[in-house]
Amino acid sequence: CKIALSENQRNRGRQLAEEIRDARFDALIMLNVSAGKLDRTLSSDKFVRLVDELSRKYPRLQFLISYAPNEERLARTALDAGGDNVSLLPS
Repeated sequence: CKIALSENQRNRGRQLAEEIRDARFDALIMLNVSAGKLDRTLSSDKFVRLVDELSRKYPRLQFLISYAPNEERLARTALDAGGDNVSLLPS
């Protein structure tokens, strides 16, 4: 399923990415802890491990964790497990 975004929405996404992007890193990668599916295939523990391993294996990339309000605790746990190249999406 392809998500149709308006030009205004695309521009807002680009603007937000520029506000968040840290110039120390080569690229910005978003990881979504809140997949929005009941049949999520990645457990919370595995998500935390994934963030830890990715952030250490790819220190030149910036990882941004997106989350729903009810999963903020999990997002913060993953943040703490990652390196200095991991941050949370601003609320």
